[in-house]
Amino acid sequence: PPRLFINNEWVEAEGGATLPVTSPRDGRAFAAIADGSARDVDLAVRAARKCFDASPRSAGWPAWPTGERAKVLRAIGEGLRSRAGDLAILETMDCGKPLVESHADVAASAGLFDYYADLVDSGDSSEGGMTAQVLSVDEAGVSANLRR
Repeated sequence: PPRLFINNEWVEAEGGATLPVTSPRDGRAFAAIADGSARDVDLAVRAARKCFDASPRSAGWPAWPTGERAKVLRAIGEGLRSRAGDLAILETMDCGKPLVESHADVAASAGLFDYYADLVDSGDSSEGGMTAQVLSVDEAGVSANLRR
């Protein structure tokens, strides 16, 4: 069954609720996703906040050395590139856009992680520097996406 990733493990949504994912091309369901409840969101946000504040490296993400943060961002970009074909197909099925556009979207998404890794690596946090213009000095922390 579809699951949610909460507190570093895959769990069913409260009550096992799911939502169909339908193709705009023909309206048919091609997948199902977990339908998280307000309680599921609360658990996820609490777990993410705990991770943000006290990561396995003990000081939390904000205190990680910039080189380590850049490695994580680059690894995410590489992960997207390594599954680009599958991700592009899913994007096309989900949105109905041409496959060539979906491939470009996946490549652009991976490129954004590289871009921000390069900014982190540049160490330029001076006023007026590129990093200062793009990155906020105040972490946003944890957030949740809700639909309805």
